[in-house]
Amino acid sequence: MLHTDDITVDPHMATHALYGLGLSYVRHPDDALRYLERRIQNHPEDFKSHVKRITLLLRHGKQPNQILGAMVDLFLVLHDKGMGLKRTMLEQAKPSLSKTAYHVLAQYLNQALPLHHAIVVNAGYSLLAQLPPEPTRKLVIRHVADDKTVGAHVLEDAHEYIANGQLDLALDALESSLLADTKQPLVMEMLLGIYRHMKTRDRFDLMSTQFSLQPAGIPHDWLWPADKV
Repeated sequence: MLHTDDITVDPHMATHALYGLGLSYVRHPDDALRYLERRIQNHPEDFKSHVKRITLLLRHGKQPNQILGAMVDLFLVLHDKGMGLKRTMLEQAKPSLSKTAYHVLAQYLNQALPLHHAIVVNAGYSLLAQLPPEPTRKLVIRHVADDKTVGAHVLEDAHEYIANGQLDLALDALESSLLADTKQPLVMEMLLGIYRHMKTRDRFDLMSTQFSLQPAGIPHDWLWPADKV
């Protein structure tokens, strides 16, 4: 199971922090799913919303086609990145997918799922299949010559969220970006600074767990601020 901080979404779109990714208590799952779908349509790079959507669909026994559509969206937005996240969610969804769908998606763990692939074209519940391709989404940029420009967009977004008093959104943006590409020292520095300011050690620990699920493991400089020498 992928362990991370979690939210339960109520019909009024209030969010409440929970431990784990079980979404163990959702009073109105259909309302929660509609919220997450709107969130994904407006912010396709919000990886956590993709994971929460898939988990809710699995938890509440939704139709296999709905689950397949959600998985396709996750693979599309990750492009050729996020192999660890793809594999984790694919294994969770395996019992609800057809053997054909599972094996097709398994072929694209470390490469981009083409928009013209039959599984995408026929994924009726996909939210992103009709969007134009974006192979260089701002939150998954990896090859940039100047380290100062790495994650520049997400840093700008995070500063804007903080200016508006939306610290949770700033954390979500920074965490998603860092999980996609750990070689972003400025993003990591800002994220750890917010952790220190908010004293959110539990969130730091949950991010550490997510890093440990990826092939590269936990970055060597990923340390709780108080533990740095």
